[in-house]
Amino acid sequence: MRIAGTRKGSSRPRGQGWWGWGLGDGAFEDGEPVATVGAKNRGFGEAPPAPGTRRLSHPSPITHHPSPITHHPSPITRHSPLATPFPPPRLTTTVGVMQTDAITTRLELGLIAAREAGRLTLEYFRRDDLQVELKSDDTPVTIADRGAEQLLRKRIAAAFPGDGLLGEEFPEQAGDSGFRWIFDPIDGTKSFIHGVPLYGCLVGLEFEGQPVMGIVHLPALDESVYAATGQGAWHVVGDQQAKPARVSRQANLNQSLFCTSEVKSFGDRGAIGVFEELQSSVRLARTWGDCFGYVLVATGRAEIMVDPIMNVWDAAAMLPIIQEAGGAFTDWQGRPTINSGDAIATNGLVHDEVLAITRLSRRLGTK
Repeated sequence: MRIAGTRKGSSRPRGQGWWGWGLGDGAFEDGEPVATVGAKNRGFGEAPPAPGTRRLSHPSPITHHPSPITHHPSPITRHSPLATPFPPPRLTTTVGVMQTDAITTRLELGLIAAREAGRLTLEYFRRDDLQVELKSDDTPVTIADRGAEQLLRKRIAAAFPGDGLLGEEFPEQAGDSGFRWIFDPIDGTKSFIHGVPLYGCLVGLEFEGQPVMGIVHLPALDESVYAATGQGAWHVVGDQQAKPARVSRQANLNQSLFCTSEVKSFGDRGAIGVFEELQSSVRLARTWGDCFGYVLVATGRAEIMVDPIMNVWDAAAMLPIIQEAGGAFTDWQGRPTINSGDAIATNGLVHDEVLAITRLSRRLGTK
């Protein structure tokens, strides 16, 4: 199989899934066939609360109805029709030919693993009996968050045991290959809990500290955006052919769509004035946030996405995607980084005007 954005070259034994374990139809794990859909098949039963958490005394208060969304078979399979190649890689001095091949191989794995993790989350989505716990920082977590991250860790560690792993729900695992995977199994857990389909599975990859690959998969929408350094950004919906993802060409801030995750986070940072100034400067402001807002920017449907408070696992996949789609991803001071604790993604044409507003706010963590 060759997915959109990858190059020919690798071959694998017939009758096995990717790297010979649990991916795709007829997959194997440790030489034995395994089921690839179903949390129970993977052993992700209802676990006791993790240390530092407490279970809410009642299940989710939301009454959920059967999802009206029709899910198509995953287009990322060994028999995938997706064969649109990336253009020749635009190599940089920090990412050479060997690293580009290694990144492409990891992109193939990441796409499959993200979709598997997404299918796992759908087994719990809009379920009346979904149990919600609160972590020590009062953010919610569910069995779907933990199960999806366990799946990602297992898949990646089996294929690339020397790679580091950093996720939201479990401790970091160090590596020695120069590569570090950074993932958020459910970005938008609050939306997930309330039955809102605007949540995603995020998979990012660093090489020697530099973000080089990003994947955002929206399971309930059956939509994905992905990118690797020098190889463009790609957008796929359902079982359609992957198409290049490109930011919009809107150059006027007053005609732009501005998205954010929630207004409250601006207040938590002491920057409610930044939100008010952005809202008054654009044509439309909406809280279509979390990863969905960045997908909108990468695919030209919105011009601006701003997060005043952001963890590294929320940001890692976004920088390569937005940059490869032709946009700009920086912190509030204009630095292209995933480590500052805040983020701005734009189509690039309105970025300076947005920065002129965010730079008025005090730096995150300062008095």
